[in-house]
Amino acid sequence: MIKEIFGVLIVVFGILDTVKYVMFGNKIVHVKTSSAYSRFGMDMALLYAIVFTIYGVLMMDPYIIVSRLFAIGTIFYCIWKIYLFYPYRKRGLVHFKRPNFLLYFINSLLPNSIRKRL
Repeated sequence: MIKEIFGVLIVVFGILDTVKYVMFGNKIVHVKTSSAYSRFGMDMALLYAIVFTIYGVLMMDPYIIVSRLFAIGTIFYCIWKIYLFYPYRKRGLVHFKRPNFLLYFINSLLPNSIRKRL
């Protein structure tokens, strides 16, 4: 009984914790730029959610799995909005073709010293 109560609390607080990524994405859409948001920070949040989900699967804990899958979805939403509103125009680029999402995502994982300028 106590395990189920705390399991439900984990899911509820996990959902409340991930609402911030939806708010970040909505804020990016509202201001029409993602210059104030760190791509690397979002990548690390995604990595944390994936590792925590794998841990939940290994421990066979459905509460952790459900809360982290919701987190992965909201983090992807925020990463997508950062991708769509990345401030290319501030660099004075005209007729710029946006890179594909996979190249953009891999580029955001690399350190600045070897990162390709998109």
